[in-house]
Amino acid sequence: MSARIIAACARLVTLVIVATALLWPAAAAAQDTPVVFIHGVQASGHTWDRSASTLGQALELQPFKPDLLWTSSYDTQARELQAQLGDLPRHTVVVAHSSGGIVAREWSKHRPLQALVTLGTPHHGADIARPGAVNFMLYHTSVFVSSLTSLVNQLPSSDFGWALGYVRMEANTGYQVAGLVHQALWNAGAQFARAPVYTQMATGSPYIMHLNHPDTIAQERQRIGKRIGIAYAHPATATAGPAVAGNPDLVNAYRDVVPYLALLFAGWSNAVPPTTFSNVVVRENLRTAALYLSNLNTMWCYVTTFAPWCSEPSDGVVATQSQFMPGGLTIAGNGAAHVRQTVEGEPDIRRALVEHVGLRSRAGNSVPPGGPLPPATLRSGERLFPGQQVSSPSGRARLLYQFDGNIVLYTDRGAVWHSGTVGTAPGMVAMQGDGNLVLYNAAGQPTWASDTPGYDNAYLSLDDAGTLRVVSQHGVTLWWSSTP
Repeated sequence: MSARIIAACARLVTLVIVATALLWPAAAAAQDTPVVFIHGVQASGHTWDRSASTLGQALELQPFKPDLLWTSSYDTQARELQAQLGDLPRHTVVVAHSSGGIVAREWSKHRPLQALVTLGTPHHGADIARPGAVNFMLYHTSVFVSSLTSLVNQLPSSDFGWALGYVRMEANTGYQVAGLVHQALWNAGAQFARAPVYTQMATGSPYIMHLNHPDTIAQERQRIGKRIGIAYAHPATATAGPAVAGNPDLVNAYRDVVPYLALLFAGWSNAVPPTTFSNVVVRENLRTAALYLSNLNTMWCYVTTFAPWCSEPSDGVVATQSQFMPGGLTIAGNGAAHVRQTVEGEPDIRRALVEHVGLRSRAGNSVPPGGPLPPATLRSGERLFPGQQVSSPSGRARLLYQFDGNIVLYTDRGAVWHSGTVGTAPGMVAMQGDGNLVLYNAAGQPTWASDTPGYDNAYLSLDDAGTLRVVSQHGVTLWWSSTP
């Protein structure tokens, strides 16, 4: 064999090895369910970076995070999505935030979906997109800002000039409040008030009415296997609505500042005698600012829920009832503000994907065990200490926490599973309230875990066949034992 032939064969072998190495990970991940994460307005695919990564590590899914031109109409965004990801298989799942949930419903007209999970989506329309809603808040905010500007300008020529420095300091705080309101308005609607999608999402719009028509919903049910809406109600919308919408980090500070300024300005207005023109101007501007601040949350609730006096819950931007999935399943979210749901809603998404869609955890075997579930062996909040054990219903299988630091599962076949922690200083095994089964050493450090947090009241189950499982309160197997 010539040197040239030998060299060619060597190159061929190298190419085969490289190709095998490149294709093997793709083959190993072939069972992962494609999950498309769709963003809402004023966002991009990067909005989902954190949650998509976390979910991809915990569940058997392959995340896709497309970028869409969110100002476009819903059907245009759906066509754009189809152009980017139309080749995905039929068992594709979509997780969508806010306006992205309606994009996903439009996308299903182009291809079937295994499931759709939405967060904070205005399925029944967004009240803040009603005609005049944004202008209503902008007008009142401008009146407030004008009153503060006039107040500061008139102070030097009034009998209240001695308090100029103090009033100016408090007025500056008022400017910050007004700035927060402006920012919230900007984020919620002002930037895209003229965009097609803004007109479409308005409550009562022809688009929304057609989207939720019974015939449309019936067709959608045929295209999407499971339709799940996660609805959020933030607890502070009645007392800090603009902050919830614009900057949730400032909710507590905002809730304290607004009533303080309202009372302060009202008190000052009574203290200024109406003896001169400048005094009258200062007095009226103080009253205007106080009146605006005392009604700020009420006005915000009105434009976001169309309900007076904050009588309807919302997530700060979308009314909670509008987030209900039409003709589908609706589950309660954890109360995250609208702008935080793509991050703080990750536990809610995980529950929906596992318990309602059926995605599998990466923590256990590739195929979950079948058969009926036995009663709880270790309930939420219960613990095992060294030397203690729990047994299956008939006693044929037992889980022992040994003094050598190892958790071992025994059946009549001997030891069939263990935690691989032999040689560690024993501490305790805890079935935690968050759904995670954790082994701690004597120093209180975790040495092994089932990696199933986020499932409150989950429990540990052991059947007579020797299968150990962590089971959600809804009866879904989250983790199951396999031989290390």
